[in-house]
Amino acid sequence: MEKKDTLSCETCGKTHHDTPIIEKPFKLAFYSDVMQLQQNTGDYRKQENICLDCLQIEINSLKKQCKTRVKIT
Repeated sequence: MEKKDTLSCETCGKTHHDTPIIEKPFKLAFYSDVMQLQQNTGDYRKQENICLDCLQIEINSLKKQCKTRVKIT
């Protein structure tokens, strides 16, 4: 029986030995748009563990959905 005591990304499965793992934020603000991030934990926890690469991919896909296209100079 394998003991599952390692911290891993719930999206891609990488462990904390391979890449930094953080708790996914509940909300993302991009310019003036605030978006809820979907949490897929599958247990009692409220926040999903995610690696930085997967979070970057999710943020890039959400940026395309933003309605605000204001350039700040």
